[in-house]
Amino acid sequence: FPGQRPSRPPPVKVEDEYHYEVDEILNSRIVRGRLQYLVRWKGYEPEDDTWKPQKNLNRAPDKLQDFH
Repeated sequence: FPGQRPSRPPPVKVEDEYHYEVDEILNSRIVRGRLQYLVRWKGYEPEDDTWKPQKNLNRAPDKLQDFH
C-alpha cells in the first residue's frame, strides 16, 4: 500500500544465535573511550540506524574494512 513501510527482514540465525545483517557502516565515534559505529541494517530504513560498539560487529569484518 502507498505510504506503508515494507516488512522488515527477520534476524539471520548463525550458530544457534540470531543476528541482524549489517548493510553498511556509516560513521564512527568514541564514547567513554570506546569505539562505536553507526550501522545501517539490511532491509531497514535510515531511522533504524543504531550506534553499536566495535565488539558487536565481529561478524561484519568486510563492512568494517569497507568503512575504513
